Amino acid sequence: MQNMKRIILQMATTLRRRGVADAVAIEKALYAHRLYLDMITKGVTFAYQKENGNIRIAVGYYGDAPEFSPNDLGSLQNAFDYKNCMLRYYDLGRQDWRDCRVDRLVLPQSPLAQA
Repeated sequence: MQNMKRIILQMATTLRRRGVADAVAIEKALYAHRLYLDMITKGVTFAYQKENGNIRIAVGYYGDAPEFSPNDLGSLQNAFDYKNCMLRYYDLGRQDWRDCRVDRLVLPQSPLAQA
């Protein structure tokens, strides 16, 4: 539990340094961590804003990744890069790895999530 708090606060601090408001930074850090944990056991649909401004709807699941082993979570060591605020996920639609910047995640209650 203590390690999880440290990771989330470290990510939120990095997001704040990048200009994200305090409350939004903590919310996005929590959401990214939850996505990471959920994608270990099931496919998860989420959205993020691409560099060009378009919204990408993604379905990520580590269990379908060729090099994933459910008994060895070390195989996911680079999937959640909290220091650089990156979330790496295995895209079920593309059948390949993709990266998402945490500050570009669309929170579920955001108006962009319904777009």
